[in-house]
Amino acid sequence: MTNYIIHRRDRENAGDMASNPKHYFKGWLDEFKVIDIVDVEWANLDGSHVILGGGGLLYDDFTPFMHMIIKSNLKSLTLWGIGRNRHHINDNSFPSFADALFEKADLIGLRDCQLHPDWVPCVSVMHPLFRNDAFWRRAGDGEGVLACQHREDRFRFDYPPADDWHEMKMQGRPTLIIEEIIKSDVVVSSSYHGALWGLCAGKRVCAVDGFSQKFRTGLPDSVRLLSSLELNQGRKLRTAILNSIQPNPDWIQEAQMRTIAFASKVQKLLSA
Repeated sequence: MTNYIIHRRDRENAGDMASNPKHYFKGWLDEFKVIDIVDVEWANLDGSHVILGGGGLLYDDFTPFMHMIIKSNLKSLTLWGIGRNRHHINDNSFPSFADALFEKADLIGLRDCQLHPDWVPCVSVMHPLFRNDAFWRRAGDGEGVLACQHREDRFRFDYPPADDWHEMKMQGRPTLIIEEIIKSDVVVSSSYHGALWGLCAGKRVCAVDGFSQKFRTGLPDSVRLLSSLELNQGRKLRTAILNSIQPNPDWIQEAQMRTIAFASKVQKLLSA
């Protein structure tokens, strides 16, 4: 019987590709087959252990694929680090399929840290660079502002050019992106994972032009939520805004502890 890890596997989105528990927990997940949520219709999930997540899978566009999972006769269902992701909606609502999905699940770990006391972050907080002593020695030595742009241009933001700004798209190998984040002092991101990884690296972080619930519910208060207009009122004001943001160096430790504790529950469920 095949067991599955199901998450969004958009190869043009580094955050999606990094949201796979199998990357970070070796051994007991080795035999799980990893598939994209949009390929669920081609898989026979009956009798399988299914890990759904991470990523923003509580997303309206995934409704037909979620109903396929809900209707399958699963051996177990774990929701790992998934969260709200309804676009251009400011309330805390879930998609229509959520109640049935939660009812079916054996374990639920939602990444909405602003709303759920027992939140479980995106599993990418376990990336090896965030657990490396050399990383921590470098984390406080960053310089300049890194603009992490979402892969889709409709979510881009503009800023006046300045010598201490540099920019990258959230595409390619997550390790290379995280290395750039480590080199920076401030992370300004239109990508959820750009903001998350800046937070994990102990940087000052602001999320800009957030298009989804996840920016408001899935990041702690230390991540400043701003519009691009606020950053385009002149360099002096922009510098004052960024300097007012405080880093949150303790968050990564809590996020990793929660992830390890949840992984232990998953492993126990799978071995029952």
